[in-house]
Amino acid sequence: MRKISQVGTVLFSLFMFLFVPVNSFGKGPCIKGDCTNGEGTFVFSDGSTYEGEWKNGKKHGRGTLIRPEGSKYVGEFKDNEPDGHGTWIFCDGGTYIGHWKKSQFEGHGTYTYANGSTYTGEFKCGAPTANGTWIYPRVENPPQK
Repeated sequence: MRKISQVGTVLFSLFMFLFVPVNSFGKGPCIKGDCTNGEGTFVFSDGSTYEGEWKNGKKHGRGTLIRPEGSKYVGEFKDNEPDGHGTWIFCDGGTYIGHWKKSQFEGHGTYTYANGSTYTGEFKCGAPTANGTWIYPRVENPPQK
């Protein structure tokens, strides 16, 4: 186990801000239910699908957002954004399970990379803080020739 470094925090933050869209954009049809005030399924013009609770035409309450590239968020929404407890499953197999605030990792959570590395601890503005633990998978040395 190792403490997170400042360089790791910066690199992780840059990755999250540039490559992890958690919202869907564009107009599209409500294909089932009530997508204004109730429960319904909506398909966005970017190909994303949201199934869950709506309030005043916004994702609000429990729901599932599936992005066209295969990533998926299951959890709480507030005013169209992930906010509360939720799980994001990335298309490469990585996951984040924890608290969200305005579409960013915020509070306690666990981020597991596709290679098996994990960070468990506090997140602030979408990035891990020094209040957490990194665990790296054991790497076996290749046989010597």
